[in-house]
Amino acid sequence: MRDYPTFVEKVQRDLRDVRWPDPDEIRARARRRSRRRATAAAVAVLVFSGATVALVNRADEARTVAASGGRVGAAGVGVPAEALLSKSDLPVPADIEIGESGARESVRVDPLLDECAQQRGLPVNPVVSRYSRSRSLLRHPETDGRQSVQSVLTQDVYRVNADEADRILADLDRSVSSCSWWRQPAQPDERPENVTEYGWQVVARDFAGDRALLLRRVTAPSSSPVRSTAEELPAAVLFVVRVGDLVAVAGTPSTGVVRPIIDQPHLTDDQLRELARTVAGRMCADADRRC
Repeated sequence: MRDYPTFVEKVQRDLRDVRWPDPDEIRARARRRSRRRATAAAVAVLVFSGATVALVNRADEARTVAASGGRVGAAGVGVPAEALLSKSDLPVPADIEIGESGARESVRVDPLLDECAQQRGLPVNPVVSRYSRSRSLLRHPETDGRQSVQSVLTQDVYRVNADEADRILADLDRSVSSCSWWRQPAQPDERPENVTEYGWQVVARDFAGDRALLLRRVTAPSSSPVRSTAEELPAAVLFVVRVGDLVAVAGTPSTGVVRPIIDQPHLTDDQLRELARTVAGRMCADADRRC
C-alpha cells in the first residue's frame, strides 16, 4: 500500500474543497468587470474629446426590448432611459453623459455606509434588482491649460420586486441611525492620525414619490474637530426616491477635505430635492402603479 498520495490525487482532493461560483454569479461578475473597464476607457477619451457617450449592455437591453414588445420599461420590464436626469435638467453646467443598462445588480446606496453597518453588527443584504440603468453627468473644464473630468451627478434607477422596495429605505434608515459617526479601520501601513472619519445624517424625508430621503455624508481626517464643524466640511449628498417598483439613487461627490476644487460644480439640498421630484414624476410613467 502506498503511504503518500500522488500529485494527481492531491489535486483531485483539493479541487473537491473548492467552492465554484454558480453560473449566474460568474456572469454578474463578468458584466460588472466589463462595465468598469468600458466606463474608465470612456472617461479617458472624454478628457480629450468632450463627446457625449452612451455605454449600454447590449445583450441585456436586447432581451429587455424583445420581452417588452419593443419598449424598454413597458409593463414593468427594464428601466427606460427617460426616467433618468439628463444634462438639460441640471441647474449647473454639464456637457458629458455616460450611461449603461443592466440586470441583476445589487442596489447600493453608499458602500462606506454598508461597511460601517456591518461593523456595527447590522445585517447587510442588498436587494438585487431585476433591471437597472445608470447615467453619469460630467463636465470637462480647462484649468491652467489642462482639461480634466469632473463628476456633477451620478444616478441609478433600479426596478425591483415591489415587496422589496420598502426594505431599501428601511435598511438605509437603520444604517444611518447606527452610523452617525464612524472611523474607517486603518490599513496596515497607515498612521492612526490619518484614518478617515465619516458621518451620515438625514437632511429631508418624504419630499417626492412614495418615499424619499436626502442623505449627507461628511468626511474628515480623524485628527480634525469633525464633530464640531460638520456643517462646514465638504460633503457628498444623495437622494433615494421610490415610486412603486422603481427606486432611484442619485448624488453629488464630495469635493474632498484638504484641497476642495474651487470651481467644482455644486448642487444645493434644495436643488437635489427638486431633481428628486423630477425623477419621481418620470418614474410614475413606468412604475408598476401609475401616480
